[in-house]
Amino acid sequence: MLKTFLWIIIQCSLSSLCFGSATGCSSPLGLMTGAVQDWQISVSSMADHRKDPGCHMRYARIYQPPGRAWCASRKAAMEWIQVDLGVSAI
Repeated sequence: MLKTFLWIIIQCSLSSLCFGSATGCSSPLGLMTGAVQDWQISVSSMADHRKDPGCHMRYARIYQPPGRAWCASRKAAMEWIQVDLGVSAI
């Protein structure tokens, strides 16, 4: 089965969500370190992980082991990953 993997790199320097500064970040957001927990991640859809255990939204992180990733349930341009950073923004 061919899997389509979506690699997302979040750069907080693109917005003012990082510690109230638009100039950049002094530390990682937490997707790699584990500071962002599974409950903070939501996705538009997810392939059935019972059929393919390597596909799960908890794997929507940077540098996962080979064969592990978030896999959308369908190939569509409008699929998304959302990370709740605990900061209100307008």
